[in-house]
Amino acid sequence: MIIIIGIFLILMGIIFDDITSWVLFLKGFSVLESNPIFLNFGLIPFIISSIILYVCVICVWVLILNYYKKMYKEKRLGWKTYDVFVFFLCVLVVFISGTKIALGFNHINLMVDYFDEDKRIEIENNINIAEEYREANPVEFKVNMKTKYYDGLYNNISYARFWLSVMFGFLLFKIGHKVAPYEYA
Repeated sequence: MIIIIGIFLILMGIIFDDITSWVLFLKGFSVLESNPIFLNFGLIPFIISSIILYVCVICVWVLILNYYKKMYKEKRLGWKTYDVFVFFLCVLVVFISGTKIALGFNHINLMVDYFDEDKRIEIENNINIAEEYREANPVEFKVNMKTKYYDGLYNNISYARFWLSVMFGFLLFKIGHKVAPYEYA
């Protein structure tokens, strides 16, 4: 059960963040993207790296949890302490998925604002200003967007989001194994 819920959370993060990002790219909002991979290499390598990353994350999630069950079944070295590692992995999956879902809602709000006539003019003006700045100063534009990306990455983590991720990660850990995989013990 924990494997299915974890994959579901990862897929929700993909749907909300990456799919909405691609929709925004197709609408001409690519100048607002601050991801360093996109800025340095372009859209196609960004999409390919995203697909490879998510396939690897899902494979690692499944492999670690299958190994976890095998450790409990065979009572290998450190089998009781592996719970801590799996708990931190659950928190990480919940935290990353929650962050990506929140970013996806921001993208959806931007799309909704774009359909409002007054806000559309403001958004198009911001896009045009950013496009002119990118064409006039491409190196500074990339540096500023990367700085914006890393500032958002490091400074937008609140204590509330962190503790909610810990609590939901704990619930994922407990619900997924019905307290623990002790049926294998």
